[in-house]
Amino acid sequence: MIKKTYRPSDRRPLKPLSQAEEILWSFLERYHYEGSKFLIHQQVGEYQVTFANFQKRIIIELNGQQPLKDKEAKAAKDKYLKLQGYKVMRFWDNDIIKNMPGVLDYISKNL
Repeated sequence: MIKKTYRPSDRRPLKPLSQAEEILWSFLERYHYEGSKFLIHQQVGEYQVTFANFQKRIIIELNGQQPLKDKEAKAAKDKYLKLQGYKVMRFWDNDIIKNMPGVLDYISKNL
């Protein structure tokens, strides 16, 4: 059986999704949240981002249970993205799983 691969511009993910990514992606993809078209697992410069809206220049990143040492790497990534003109929103996986209405409200207010 041949496994289909997708171009980076496709709206389908190239790698398996975490539970939180799957929950948020199902909403963003299906409803074009607030008229915004988000893409998943996109490359922005040297960084891969979880969700990107290139038209509105918004990045949504999800944080799992990574160690604190990743904090510096995430700060550098956020700085780079902001210098490129993107607004960056970060959410913990736990927030997506347990407080989806709050997450969606925050995204909506910041679009």
